[in-house]
Formats: sequence, structure tokens, C-alpha cells
Amino acid sequence: MTDTTSNAALTGNVLFYGQPEPVSVEAHGKMGVDPVDKPYAFVSQSNLVPLTVTEFAPAALSYPVIFVGEAKLPVAAMT
Repeated sequence: MTDTTSNAALTGNVLFYGQPEPVSVEAHGKMGVDPVDKPYAFVSQSNLVPLTVTEFAPAALSYPVIFVGEAKLPVAAMT
């Protein structure tokens, strides 16, 4: 069995998340999901979206697929 830290801080860049935090019953037990007017508005702040291999063909129908960085990561360029 392993021990977990309940107050671990998340660091680094996490695409599409403003303030990610671990979910806990104490802090989030009474929360729920409400419908929002513009559910994809968070994407407006990004011009590149990472792709998996299975997403290449559908993405290429509407967006250029490019490879970025030294690791040549595939992304769709949102124009």
C-alpha cells in the first residue's frame, strides 16, 4: 500500500486548466456540474491543440496538422 499526500501542489503547464487541484470529498463533496452557455470558451485562449494518431484524419479535414518542438509533437493549428 502507498501513502498519498493530500495537499500536493500541481506545477507546470496543464493545457486548458487555470487552477487544477486534486479532488477530495472534504473540499468538493457537495459540488456538481451545471450547464454553461459557452462550454468550449476555455479553448479560445489556445491556438494549438495536441493530437493523438487517431485524431489526425478528422482534424486534417478542417485544420493544418503540424509537428512542433524537438519532440515533434503533433498539433492542430487553430486558425
